[in-house]
Amino acid sequence: MKLAKLSDVFPKKLGLAPGIMVQAVGAEAVVIDAKSEICWQLNSPGYALMTEIRDHGSVADGASKLAGLYDVDDETLFADMADLVRSLMDAGLVIEMT
Repeated sequence: MKLAKLSDVFPKKLGLAPGIMVQAVGAEAVVIDAKSEICWQLNSPGYALMTEIRDHGSVADGASKLAGLYDVDDETLFADMADLVRSLMDAGLVIEMT
């Protein structure tokens, strides 16, 4: 199953980088980097994944929850979640925890 491979792509526990704040706005969220003063908007699936990362550090668990909420095949979900997590990491919003 593709969802199991998310743990291969992101094997370590993830977390929010220092200074990152997440504020719900309805079913979506605004992510604020206090240091750079840059804001990002996350749609509902993105917010659900960011919440899993913030609360549990697990990309695979987040993807499993999203699979139950949205009518999407595993391959599409895997690709979308992997892209989102890479983007969050590239932006410095999410980091690997030690």
